[in-house]
Amino acid sequence: MSGMGQYFVANAVSVATGFLSVVIFVRVFLPAEYGQLSLVTGAIGFAVIVGTAGLPQSAVRFHWSMEARRVEREFAGSLLIGGAAISALVSVAFALGPQAALGMEDGGIAGLLPAAAVGVFWTCVGDLLVGVPRARHETRRYNFGLSLRRVLALAGSLVLSVGVGLGLRGFLWGLALGEAVACLVLVAAMRSRVVWRFERAMFVESLAYGGPHLFVVGAGLVLSIVDRYVIQLLLGAEAVGVYVLGVSVAATLSGLITRPFNLFLFPAYTKTWETQGASETSALLSRASELFLMVYIPLTLGAFALQNQIVALIAPGDYGTGAQVVGIVFLALMFHGLSSVSAAGLYLTAKTWRVGVAALGAAILNVLLNLLLVPRWGVWGAAVVTLISYAAYYGALTALSYGILPIPFPVRSLCRYLIAGAIMVAATIWVVRLDLVPLLLGPLTGLIAYAGVLALVDRKARAWALQVTGRSVELRP
Repeated sequence: MSGMGQYFVANAVSVATGFLSVVIFVRVFLPAEYGQLSLVTGAIGFAVIVGTAGLPQSAVRFHWSMEARRVEREFAGSLLIGGAAISALVSVAFALGPQAALGMEDGGIAGLLPAAAVGVFWTCVGDLLVGVPRARHETRRYNFGLSLRRVLALAGSLVLSVGVGLGLRGFLWGLALGEAVACLVLVAAMRSRVVWRFERAMFVESLAYGGPHLFVVGAGLVLSIVDRYVIQLLLGAEAVGVYVLGVSVAATLSGLITRPFNLFLFPAYTKTWETQGASETSALLSRASELFLMVYIPLTLGAFALQNQIVALIAPGDYGTGAQVVGIVFLALMFHGLSSVSAAGLYLTAKTWRVGVAALGAAILNVLLNLLLVPRWGVWGAAVVTLISYAAYYGALTALSYGILPIPFPVRSLCRYLIAGAIMVAATIWVVRLDLVPLLLGPLTGLIAYAGVLALVDRKARAWALQVTGRSVELRP
């Protein structure tokens, strides 16, 4: 599992910049403005998925076969050139798209569309560029590319929105500028590592594979952002801003685990499937889910215990009610992370469309439940619906994939993690009540308690700890 540790390092800067972005811009923008910004960035995210056309997934899927044929550099060049062309078309369509697509009736949205469209193009190109070292398992190059993009995007948004005083428009232009500069640096860095020639046959093959992924990833994004548009419709932009603040806190903390886990998992099980077969792939995925739960459970319990203190620390009082959604959304994102495991059999056997159907079904469920619960329970109801929707998504994928690639679920280990987590929460709350730097000493005490309990009751946890410290140990199933 050392690959996941390397991707954890790769995403540390991404998580840090995401956290800083939340801390800074909730102080720059009022809740209504922050809500409007989240609607626009949600639409940008969807456009980026369409613009990349599933090509980053194709890069990973075909890397080994292209390398065996000694045409991997030509393959990478074809993906980058063709992908940039598709990204340009999508960006133009986005700039000309109707305002209603963003869920906003404010006429000022027209002034944001040009900046957002430029941001769509450069973000697409950036995703394609960092997809190449990811497919090649060049973790350091991936680390550099991702970190550079995140830092420059944050810097550009901060300078133009706050320094120059352009507000929401400056945020979007700064995002586009930062991504553009990062992309130019990355192109220069890989100019000799890619054959910049377009091979139509390679690109068409990649596009044919990536097409279903486009549906899958698009449906998944709809599932993750549709609630903010329903809240906009029912409660207004200010409620969206409060809700998105809580979701952003949960997503930032969750990203410490889910992002490296997902980045590691797909290349790892794809290679294992091709080189070692189904049984070893199933074993790998079972171990991965066990490690994921071991790390994620204490963070989930900690999010519930400290959500009020966390939001009070990073956001002004206008956003305070967003704290009530942090723990629930954090738990929901656990199911989202585990879905990467349960869907593996569908990806490996070219039944990708089923993943998209499951995500689309969960998104429809999300909309229906939001229409029912948001008018009654407000943003807390939206968080509960998110949890239900992600749990349903995970359950559907598990059922659809089980007959193809059964993956044992670590029930006993989960029980041990929950027991250790309960002790951790008790220790954390005890220290917090002493008022001894609650957001630093409390979680630290809790994590020490969690690690100590696991060291006593869980053999695999002890083995993984030894691996982290450099001492190898053989793990039996």
